[in-house]
Amino acid sequence: MSRIESIKVKCPECGKKFKSDFWASVNIGINPELKERVLSGKINTKTCPKCSSFVKIEHPILYHDMDNKIWLWIHWLTKEDMSKIPEEDKENVRKIMKAKYESEIDNRISYILEDYKKDVVFNKDDLNKKIKELEHQSMVLKVCK
Repeated sequence: MSRIESIKVKCPECGKKFKSDFWASVNIGINPELKERVLSGKINTKTCPKCSSFVKIEHPILYHDMDNKIWLWIHWLTKEDMSKIPEEDKENVRKIMKAKYESEIDNRISYILEDYKKDVVFNKDDLNKKIKELEHQSMVLKVCK
């Protein structure tokens, strides 16, 4: 199920604070029109009501693809944030975040997700690469059955 939540955001241009809805969870099986917005990085981009600047709400998003059994946590990090993580530590950070998110999966639905490919990505490029990889794996598995 796709889920919208609300958050208070601050425009980086004019400093205006305003309340905005954002996608916390996107199920592209139910809302296929959201897939391109997620992949383009335009999901959760809002317009400031004062200065009309674009404001990117970089709140984590759960990406759920029922057809391809993909369950990705998108934990947006800016290039600046990524540059602060030493290259040799990036894979460990991803594994730690994945373990954290997996530990939060409700026991009532964990059996449903056993066959899912689960992972964590940090930016649009990683997201697109991971989606293509996992969709390809899913297609190969379907063909082999």
